Amino acid sequence: MSVKQLASLQASVVRAARAHFIYVGVFAALIVVSDAWHLITPSVVLQRWTVAAIMLIVIAGVWYAARGKSSSARYYHWLVCTLVVLDTLVASYVVFTTRGIARRGVAVFAIPIITAAVLRSRVAPFAAAAFATAAYTTAGIAYFVVHPGEAYKVELYAELGFYSALFFVMAALLWTVNRAHK
Repeated sequence: MSVKQLASLQASVVRAARAHFIYVGVFAALIVVSDAWHLITPSVVLQRWTVAAIMLIVIAGVWYAARGKSSSARYYHWLVCTLVVLDTLVASYVVFTTRGIARRGVAVFAIPIITAAVLRSRVAPFAAAAFATAAYTTAGIAYFVVHPGEAYKVELYAELGFYSALFFVMAALLWTVNRAHK
């Protein structure tokens, strides 16, 4: 990788981390609004603030690490992978704690797939989509097992299949956009 490409990758990772600061801010604002309107219990408020704090710590670490110069593209790839894993775990948490497949929290799984596209690699968005599919399926089925009366099994599998397919469509579209800019 040339020095120019490496500098571009570094700048992209820094920008992705900055965008994640906005993400954690929006997540925190949602907690405040949900708590102010008594939409969630105090124990859920505590859980969500804990998740927000973990997000902020990891994002700040990635941002700080990305600002330092490295001669290795792999270093920046690991930083992006850290964000993708964090985003996927948070999305799984959101799906599981907000009524599983019955809520729109599945949209949060777009964030790790889009973040992976920062690497401008064909494999990265598809790997993130596969990881998102595994996490979404696990969260959705886990919620169904804990709360079996809230959905029919056929509905569960139809939703899981539909959104999992959309994760890969999103990855393909992002790859197409990235490829056009090379």
